[in-house]
Amino acid sequence: MEARDGEAALREIATLRPDLAILDIRMPKLSGLQVVRGMHKLNLSTDVIFSDPLYDDEETFNEAMSLGIMGYVSKESALDDVRSRHRRSDQG
Repeated sequence: MEARDGEAALREIATLRPDLAILDIRMPKLSGLQVVRGMHKLNLSTDVIFSDPLYDDEETFNEAMSLGIMGYVSKESALDDVRSRHRRSDQG
């Protein structure tokens, strides 16, 4: 599923309750961080990976980590990275 903006992403996550959501940090209407905060308010347990690099901005990185995101993947290799991380989490 692909959402056109952060509000739509939060709405879809609340409705579908997926195990994992891959979000951009920078989205229209709500940022990825705002979506994760909204998920917390709704007590949603979906794991989140951001598809933007977090290391560019230390404040954003620290906030994302404090919100409990699993990490980030580059947009160019997102699918391969997610498959690899998922396999590693299943093994241990």
